[in-house]
Amino acid sequence: MIEIKPSIENDNDYYNKEPITLVVDASGLTVSKKGDYIEEKWIRKKKEFIKLHIAADAKSKKVVSFRITRGNVHDAKTFCPLVRESFKKNNIDKVCVDKAQDNRRNFNLLERLDVEPVIAIRNKEDVR
Repeated sequence: MIEIKPSIENDNDYYNKEPITLVVDASGLTVSKKGDYIEEKWIRKKKEFIKLHIAADAKSKKVVSFRITRGNVHDAKTFCPLVRESFKKNNIDKVCVDKAQDNRRNFNLLERLDVEPVIAIRNKEDVR
C-alpha cells in the first residue's frame, strides 16, 4: 500500500507563517471500469465507488489533509476531522465549502476554532 503524506506538512518555509484559506471538498472515484456497458445495460446494479475528501490551501493549492471513505459516506461526516487536523498544523483564517457542509455542527466547530465560515447556504426547499 502506498502511503501519501500531505505536502504542506513538509514545506518548512510555508508552515505556520501566515493564515490560510482552507477549501474542503470531495469527489467520488470508481474503482473499476470493467464491464461498464454490460452492468449498465443488463444488471442495473449501483456501482461501488470510493470518495476522496480533501482539505487544501486555496493560495498554494497544497493538500493539507485528506480522507478516503466508501462512496456512501456523506461529505459532512468528514468535515470536522479534516478541519481539526488542518487546524493543528496551520493558522486557518477562512474555510470555503459547498452546500453539503451546511449544518449546525460544522458552523459550531468553525465558531469554536475562531475561523470564518464561507459556506453556501441551502435553499429552504433543499433542507430535509
